[in-house]
Amino acid sequence: MDEHIFEMRIIATVVTDVLVLVSCDNAADIYGLLWDWKPLQYFSLCRRVRKDLDTTHSDSTLSKGESVPFKSSFQFDVKLRKKFQLQSTPDLVISDCIITNEQLVFTGYFSERLHIYNIYGSYNRELKLFNRPQCITVINDDDVAVSYDQKFVEIINISTDQVKNKIVTRGYSCKLSYQNGLMYVVIDYHTIDVMTMTGEIIRSFHCPLKSSVQCLSPDMDSMCLTYPFNFALYCCDLYGSNRWNCTFGTKIKPRHVTADGKGNVYILCYESNNVIVVSPDGKHYKELFTEKEGMQIPTIIYYDKSNDCLLVYDSGTCDAFLFDVTCST
Repeated sequence: MDEHIFEMRIIATVVTDVLVLVSCDNAADIYGLLWDWKPLQYFSLCRRVRKDLDTTHSDSTLSKGESVPFKSSFQFDVKLRKKFQLQSTPDLVISDCIITNEQLVFTGYFSERLHIYNIYGSYNRELKLFNRPQCITVINDDDVAVSYDQKFVEIINISTDQVKNKIVTRGYSCKLSYQNGLMYVVIDYHTIDVMTMTGEIIRSFHCPLKSSVQCLSPDMDSMCLTYPFNFALYCCDLYGSNRWNCTFGTKIKPRHVTADGKGNVYILCYESNNVIVVSPDGKHYKELFTEKEGMQIPTIIYYDKSNDCLLVYDSGTCDAFLFDVTCST
């Protein structure tokens, strides 16, 4: 294993109203500390989530020790549609996943492949990649963009297995996302380049806070940055100006983020191994899943807006969970 994998990591996803970024210390956190396996308790989830959780919220500036406690009041219907296990190999480490055109696509970091399954969990095929993939994002039903531990991004047609374009970046491309004809690419863990599909940079800006970011999701005119070891969520516009901030309790350490197209943000939490959902204004959050309900080491999460379903990958067992989600805020 090369030492580069232990640098800061960045993961991308698309949000309707916010650009979400998450920082994390090293790749071991992202990949779930695969050597710390625990028995997985199989569960069938079909319930209405109503449990209220205490959270804290800070005002327009993030200040240490100053937070206002409150409780959430919004609710979700969550049903387990499908659970299946990925074909396990010694080098299977999943760094990201997407749902596109009724296919579940997982990026194998050490295998240097896209592992493709159908929406029902049956294995379809593999697609060999140039190098170790960092992140994947959907362009359209056929095309995806893949970033690597390299200074380029590839546009790949997963229907024909052909690389359509290779875009050279001005630094390590880390993670990326796509929205409305533009790619948002995190460069060298701290700068975001907004570029066309030909690689022309439209604008570029540094991440609002000094900490390296892990999760990126552009849309509309906002972005959120989460810092697991500060227990904080920071929201600003696409140029870095502050919108709002909030701080969580010490048990909430965000790991991977996705959103449902309605502004609700779903977060996998480091150490606690649970999934929470945060309201669009950042004032409320609710716990959806916990390790007591079968999640061992969940590491990747993706929301498919076209079908309102949530894909969660558990690196401890190589299990994938597909949930149907209904929000009734």
